[in-house]
Amino acid sequence: MTSDEEWLRWLRDAEQSHAGAVRAFEAKDWRNTCVLAQQAIELACKAVVALFAEPQWSHDPADQIREAALARPDAEVEGRLGPGARGALERLARDAHEAAPWHGWATYGRRLPERGWLAAVDVCTAQAASDLLERAGRSVAAAGRLRRRP
Repeated sequence: MTSDEEWLRWLRDAEQSHAGAVRAFEAKDWRNTCVLAQQAIELACKAVVALFAEPQWSHDPADQIREAALARPDAEVEGRLGPGARGALERLARDAHEAAPWHGWATYGRRLPERGWLAAVDVCTAQAASDLLERAGRSVAAAGRLRRRP
């Protein structure tokens, strides 16, 4: 289903995940910051996709943003979502793609070549948490601005 109601449903979950990521960051809980920030980015993307198509089950919705929205003519994208929408959609897709691997890394850890696995709690550093939180804030804000116009 594609509609403003679906956009709002996804956006509300994105906003709640972002708020949780902010609280986790303030508590210096890097792992939960990474988990919630990645989730906020993913949900924000799905809110935007819901304006054009049914969001797919994926932790990396970048391709769906490109297929559902960015493949359309500039006039249609800007007409439906407003001036500057194409740039915001491209940034959203890049952030989603960069954040997607963190779903697994923050949950299960990360395999290092010839060294075995690094625990998720060790993968999720303050720097990683800060980067993902910045992307999440930008993504949720963009999803809030990008909405189908009447």
